[in-house]
Amino acid sequence: MEGRDLFVSVLEQMPDGLIVLDNNDKVVFVNKAAEKISDIKKESILGVDVYQCHPEHEKEKLGKALDYLKNKKHEVRRIFHNETNNTTQENLYRAIFDEEGEFLGSLVMTRDISEKYDLDEKKLLLIDQMDDKIKDLRARFQNLFLSSLETLVNTLEAKDYYTKGHSMRVASLCERFLERESLMVPLKQNIIVAAKLHDIGKIGIKESILMKNDKLTAEENEQMQQHPIITAKILEPMDELKDVVEIVRHHHERYDGTGYPDGLKGNAIPFGARLLALVDAFDAMTSVRPYRDSLSFEEAVSQIRNNLGTQFDPQLGEKFLLHLELGDLDLPDFF
Repeated sequence: MEGRDLFVSVLEQMPDGLIVLDNNDKVVFVNKAAEKISDIKKESILGVDVYQCHPEHEKEKLGKALDYLKNKKHEVRRIFHNETNNTTQENLYRAIFDEEGEFLGSLVMTRDISEKYDLDEKKLLLIDQMDDKIKDLRARFQNLFLSSLETLVNTLEAKDYYTKGHSMRVASLCERFLERESLMVPLKQNIIVAAKLHDIGKIGIKESILMKNDKLTAEENEQMQQHPIITAKILEPMDELKDVVEIVRHHHERYDGTGYPDGLKGNAIPFGARLLALVDAFDAMTSVRPYRDSLSFEEAVSQIRNNLGTQFDPQLGEKFLLHLELGDLDLPDFF
């Protein structure tokens, strides 16, 4: 057997498909594996322009690959679906140059990777399904966590005649205001959750301080000011509540920067915290406390208006007061 015949025989016996194109992209060689993998007969494609062997929607991608090779780029890899035999193929295109660097043609090595591709697809599907289950479990855990905290808030407030129902009233009032202002749902939900849980940190404050009839001492006041920090620490383990944490931590900041715990000022205070400060103050003013009687609706509105720009966000405060005075926040009948 002559050297050339031996070489051709070796190419014919290769397990991978092999197709050779000349410098005009015509097919000049096809081995047995390529016939089997691509479901073609060499007699039907030898001497034929390779573009005629591909469906219309594949021709542009094939052209880009071959043009890339002709520009002295030595290798291109493509994965595509062979519609003729419904397989997934991987083609490796290599440029053939002579010693002077002149382009002579292209070598196309092809493999059927359907099994590997299908396995990878199944792995990806399995990963997606696992990811969905993990997200579902996290959502369930978060709902259970929040539900438990809300129950704790209600239990704590139920022990105190003066604050019973405060957090839920604040949450409802925030929700109605946000609906009137047509604010985005994610922001709205974070604020409502924050409103429900904003005082849960009071679980770490002595009951004697919470129930005291007289003015708090400086030391007692300092302890009371820890409750937003305690609330934030309770919620911090849940990554999904990071925006809620920011709101509850800063709902006692003042617009002029003299609030607590971090002395934030103006728009540096999160929007949700600025709104919660308004609604929390309004509900507190219009509720009986151990150290004072409740204010009337008009008195509470006047107090808030007098503190716009100092304690409260002036623009947000004006909107809140407008809705209060228009009566479109569905306040309880006793107002």
